[in-house]
Amino acid sequence: MDNPLGLGGKIKTAAQNVMGDRPPIIVHCHLRWDFVWQRPQQIFSRLAKHYPVLFIEEPLHHNGAPAIRVSEPYPNVFRIIPVLNSQAMSFDEQCAVILPVLREWLDSHRFGPKRVAAGVQWFYSPMVAPLWLSCFGEALVVYEVYAGALDCQSTVKKSGLKRVLTCATFGG
Repeated sequence: MDNPLGLGGKIKTAAQNVMGDRPPIIVHCHLRWDFVWQRPQQIFSRLAKHYPVLFIEEPLHHNGAPAIRVSEPYPNVFRIIPVLNSQAMSFDEQCAVILPVLREWLDSHRFGPKRVAAGVQWFYSPMVAPLWLSCFGEALVVYEVYAGALDCQSTVKKSGLKRVLTCATFGG
């Protein structure tokens, strides 16, 4: 069977290890994985049968050093929750603090720069897109936001990205 994301190679059978060295799908989502079962969970639980999904939620606030909480709520879906003392931080500062902590976790869990660069960044959260676009050198970008959010065409154009798989708005 051909690779559904067009990233080269063939899909492994269910009996084989789906993790292997497959490039990840890095998702930025404003919805919590365990809030309600919606479109993001439906899509990524299915894609996780073939690719590791790194589901990055918006930060939780706490007093202390920056950290991330990682769980696996669904097979091959890694829910990543940044935990920051961010009440005094701007949104840009939060992203700047999260990135090195996230990269450290990625490196320690076989998601090094080469593997991540072959992957996909999928934006459900329009706020983070301008700050996170191209930060992993991803092969493809999916930019899917709800109507009334940031103008995806101008955000993508400003980033200089050449490979945008989808640029769509949903909702009303």
